[in-house]
Amino acid sequence: MLCGPMFYNPDLVLTNAKGVYGESLAEYVIGAIMYFAKHFQRLDQQKQQCQWQKFDMREIRGTTMGIVGYGDIGAECAKVAKVFNMRIIALRKRPDLCKNDPLVDKVS
Repeated sequence: MLCGPMFYNPDLVLTNAKGVYGESLAEYVIGAIMYFAKHFQRLDQQKQQCQWQKFDMREIRGTTMGIVGYGDIGAECAKVAKVFNMRIIALRKRPDLCKNDPLVDKVS
């Protein structure tokens, strides 16, 4: 038996939360990208040490975002990334499902 006996109970109702966390996780992804591109940790260290040194920061505008698993969350990430004029390359089990998706520049 693959699952325990409770999973075969006809009175058991299983649900999911599809589509609930996409926007929040997309914001988290962009936040993480900004954290590394803008060296927030380095800025915080310099602030604590009161030593301001020059360094280069990356711009994310015009860069490429790769999304592995282009479902609800991946689509929300692409939507936010497009605000930054990012190019979107998506990897999906069924690429035909996003054939005419205006957010995706390339899908495999």
